[in-house]
Amino acid sequence: MLADRIGIPQLRDMAGRSEQVVADVALADLERIADLLSDASGSDSGGEKALHVEAKFADHGQGFPEVECHVTGQLPLVCQRCLDTVEWGLDLKFRLAIVTSEADLERVTEKFDAVVADEHGFDLKDAITDEILSDLPLAPAHAELKDCVAVAEYLADVSDPAQGESEKVNRPFADLGNLLGGDGQNE
Repeated sequence: MLADRIGIPQLRDMAGRSEQVVADVALADLERIADLLSDASGSDSGGEKALHVEAKFADHGQGFPEVECHVTGQLPLVCQRCLDTVEWGLDLKFRLAIVTSEADLERVTEKFDAVVADEHGFDLKDAITDEILSDLPLAPAHAELKDCVAVAEYLADVSDPAQGESEKVNRPFADLGNLLGGDGQNE
């Protein structure tokens, strides 16, 4: 399990020792993401759905701790076509430099995004949540239209040629033609 907050001295110590943290984070614990999911609790195996997180802390001589994260897992999002669940594969890598003041941001090299830790330290779960939210699609949908069950059924009904022959063609303005003296048919 990931700590809620990692203090600045502890961050520096972890970076100095090149410590690695590996944990599974329950989707229900990532509150801002859980609201976007179709189901954050259950899974096929009976346990909680979780993301696998690997965080490597390092100090490359720039004077501030760095963390490189790799987050993998499946997010059960709501398909915006059929409103059913679509499993969205997540394979996210990011690197952050953790600084203690706005002035330190200028010292960060281009290969890092930087975050300013507050007086209580750095919240790795919040950083992971921010990165996941920026990686999510705006309108998640099944990759194949046939995977959208409700849409596929609707399209099958619409494109069924037998149905089109048996139904009378709807002509909403035919009565208007009769009122104007015509028979409502095109000549």
